[in-house]
Amino acid sequence: MKKLTPQSVLFFIPPILATLFGIYTVVQNGIPASVFYPNIIGILIGIILMLYLSNRWKDKRPTQVMQISFISLFLLLACFLFPGEHEVHRWIRIGGFGIEISMIVIPLALWCIYQLLHDKYFLHSIVLFAATVMILAFQPDASQTTALSLAGLVLFFKSKTDIKYRLASVVIAAVALYYVWTRVDLLDPIEYVEDIFEMMVSLGPVGIAGLFICSVALIVPFILMEFKRIETVRTLSTSFIVYLAASMIIAVFGHYPVMVMGAGASSVVGWYLMLSFVLRTL
Repeated sequence: MKKLTPQSVLFFIPPILATLFGIYTVVQNGIPASVFYPNIIGILIGIILMLYLSNRWKDKRPTQVMQISFISLFLLLACFLFPGEHEVHRWIRIGGFGIEISMIVIPLALWCIYQLLHDKYFLHSIVLFAATVMILAFQPDASQTTALSLAGLVLFFKSKTDIKYRLASVVIAAVALYYVWTRVDLLDPIEYVEDIFEMMVSLGPVGIAGLFICSVALIVPFILMEFKRIETVRTLSTSFIVYLAASMIIAVFGHYPVMVMGAGASSVVGWYLMLSFVLRTL
């Protein structure tokens, strides 16, 4: 961002609002508020990253974009270096902490795919898309594979690329989704991570209203950025809206981590990373 304004500061608020309501929800269900402490850490890290990075995403050369792409893929592959739970490899473990890296990496991957498409590196973009969704599928992570696939398709179909690359993106997404949704996820859900929506609804009208307000608030900044004249901002905003909406909807129908509103720092940091890509022009 060029400078902090009342408008831009308001954009910081949705994860804070979601975290406060998450704390209220778990406390009302007899669970310690401390389970949401990682979200608070994620908010602090996310805001710092956003303020530092928002003006640094502009004018990246293709070689720099490809370097970021390699780093993103390396971080996803690094999950396989750590012991998995029931053959599920979604975390990089540091000491006693597990970082679900996909929710941090996917915003970077989407930005890289867009930049490569914009610079007409079509083959590189399709390879990056294929590699990312297939790694997620092999982890396996049905929620993030689906959300990334749909958000990635938005980028390919909104770009000025050949029809063959658009068709290739559809085939890649279809293969990854078929593979990941035909595998059985044996992980036991953690209620304040995967089942937070059910906990909120159990609070009655207050919970339902809070759930609706927080969900909408997390998407509104990207909807507002759709009105910007800069193509990069509009395209990425659409892709991020699809990614966030898909992640939330899938969590309703399965035991998958809920973006930002569930306990965990990774999705909060990822949300602020997405914001840094679209707020860079304010």
